[in-house]
Amino acid sequence: MADNDEVQDVADTSTDAGGEIAIRVRGLVNSFGEDRVHDGVDLDVRRGEILGVVGGSGTGKSVLMRSIIGLQIPDAGDIEVLACRSTAPASWTVRR
Repeated sequence: MADNDEVQDVADTSTDAGGEIAIRVRGLVNSFGEDRVHDGVDLDVRRGEILGVVGGSGTGKSVLMRSIIGLQIPDAGDIEVLACRSTAPASWTVRR
């Protein structure tokens, strides 16, 4: 937290916040049947930042990455990579 106790807005994409946001995830939800893997995940990764995702087997690390790169269609949420929104076209069908 800043010295003046101000909370930084997560929507700020200025360089004052440490660089341009390269990956933005908001409200990500992924489920497999009744098993909810992600429930409202929010994530910002800034240009040049290195982020490690750590967790046990089956905790959703790969599903998160697959969602970000477009190989997994999330149940809900918004994903932007380099300011381009990733949305599933209405013509896509989901196979589960």
